[in-house]
Amino acid sequence: MERALFASFGELATIMESTRQVKFRAFSGPNLVVPFAAIVAEFPVLFANALPAGAALRTAEELLPKEPPISWKLEGGDVTLPALTQAFALTWNDLLGPNDLPLQLEPLDSDRWQLSLGYYDVEATLTALQLGVELANAVFTRASGGVVNAGRLQALARRMRALAQAEHPDSITRALIRVARSRDIPVCSLAPGARIWMYGQGARAFRFSESVSEHESYLGVRLVKDKVLTNRIVHRLGLPGVEFGIAERAETARTIAQRLGYPVAVKPADRDKGVGITLAIDNDAELDAAFALAKAESRSGVVLVERHYAGDHHRLSVFGGKFKRATQIRAAHIIGDGVHTVEELIAEENATRTPAEVEAGFVRKLKIDSEMIAYLVKQGYGLADRPPSGTRLQLRKTSNIATGGKLRDVSAHIHPDNIALAETIARNFWLDGAGIDFVTPDISLSWRDIPCAIVEVNSPPGITSDFLAEKALSEKFPPGQNGRIPCVLLIEGDSGLETLVCDHLIHKGFHVGRTDGKSTSLGGDRRHMGSADLPLRIMSLLLDPACEALVVNATVAELERHGIPHARFDLAAIPAPAEVPSPIRELLAGHVKDLIEIGSDRAGEARLTAGLAGLAGITKA
Repeated sequence: MERALFASFGELATIMESTRQVKFRAFSGPNLVVPFAAIVAEFPVLFANALPAGAALRTAEELLPKEPPISWKLEGGDVTLPALTQAFALTWNDLLGPNDLPLQLEPLDSDRWQLSLGYYDVEATLTALQLGVELANAVFTRASGGVVNAGRLQALARRMRALAQAEHPDSITRALIRVARSRDIPVCSLAPGARIWMYGQGARAFRFSESVSEHESYLGVRLVKDKVLTNRIVHRLGLPGVEFGIAERAETARTIAQRLGYPVAVKPADRDKGVGITLAIDNDAELDAAFALAKAESRSGVVLVERHYAGDHHRLSVFGGKFKRATQIRAAHIIGDGVHTVEELIAEENATRTPAEVEAGFVRKLKIDSEMIAYLVKQGYGLADRPPSGTRLQLRKTSNIATGGKLRDVSAHIHPDNIALAETIARNFWLDGAGIDFVTPDISLSWRDIPCAIVEVNSPPGITSDFLAEKALSEKFPPGQNGRIPCVLLIEGDSGLETLVCDHLIHKGFHVGRTDGKSTSLGGDRRHMGSADLPLRIMSLLLDPACEALVVNATVAELERHGIPHARFDLAAIPAPAEVPSPIRELLAGHVKDLIEIGSDRAGEARLTAGLAGLAGITKA
């Protein structure tokens, strides 16, 4: 996909085809339009009437590509053009799941409205707004009997899907971001398309790809991708690994199964998330089918035949090398009541899986397919049968979240030996975070006292709740730490004032990043030899782990254009009030911890020096 590179965060060019009067602007922080970083769309209202929401959605779905279902952000009743624009823009900005970004819709006059939407990526959210405006207008145009350019809308929708996949956070990252926000930890994408997110700033930041931290070992990640090597290392450590054999042909698989004894499990040697796995195989015919499935899914063509271990599947989660949680993962199942059919019981189970949990990626809806029907038939039931009260029917053999499994926290019951087991595995695989899949009939008993097995080691460990996200972040940001470095903003400051502030921080032992209209540097090393907007200059410093404090010298014009860059400063110094427009002063007062007026006398510099000395976190972490 060809990408547009928006080097400027100022007013963006009008890019609408069907409605050329739409204007877009991008702000990197709180600004004179809205109190948050946003892409702002100013658009005309061409239709004054309202439409039934249901009819509007049906028209939208007729106009768009036949893609996977969309979670439309629109309630019932009648809807106006501005409200429909907001619903469609938010729908597309949250295409992968709820980003919980701020938005604001307000009228400018009787004919124009303004929609402001928070963003992670300028291009993705700009496209979501563009699609929201054009799709809403198309729906009203179609309702009034007009002609709609459906091809353009479909192209925009395809572009938006590609941008969302490339730029927006997945379910694990969204959980981490929610927790980070609750703890005032700043978050940003390392670079468009990197799928790596930075939590904190400069020297106090940590980076994660999903739940894989920057401290993760390349060797460990490489090892756990190979189930054969993983199991061999577990055995060599004297820990409970799996008895297994390697097969590349069905005949070999049968020989291994006969040696191990039925039941057995079959899985690809190099896949995860339950792909290609069949459990509890108890005859040659099932083995042949399972081998064919695993062989087709295996990238290397290698298939494992393992002894089947009785017991529940558990995930032991380790973050920062320390055990954090034990969850029991139960395969999708239903319990008969003697009244409802199997199909009705499946529907009831699906009803317990809330839209919020599904949208967040923590559970999945059960889907009836040929594999599920065959497994039910093996247990003696069809979809129309009514299982007796208390009868438990398994719907899937595997217990992964990806195949419909559900979690139960058993951390309070785990034996200390099993905690030590998890930390030993993580340590010996050089993993900062790990998810150890452990099968045991009783998690409260030591692995030394009961038949059990480590069936898999995973990196990343996986995050299936905000609780686990908090555990992951707390290892990097202990209580009381939010990853922020000291940040000072000067408005229209002269070179002497900027030097005074930098020298003060340097004297405190900080490696200082500084930027003004003339240059950007970190510890004296220049950045951005060409021209660059203020937000890009600041980001170049905050991304660098060598940056321990930030000093920004900005003009009033830059604040009007970009807003308060990077959202928040500990201290800001302004010249005499007459030199700064009152809207800018009010904006700063609402988003800066300590606002100091310098004025024209030396007393102002003294107040600034006192403010620097009193900065929270002025001592190096």
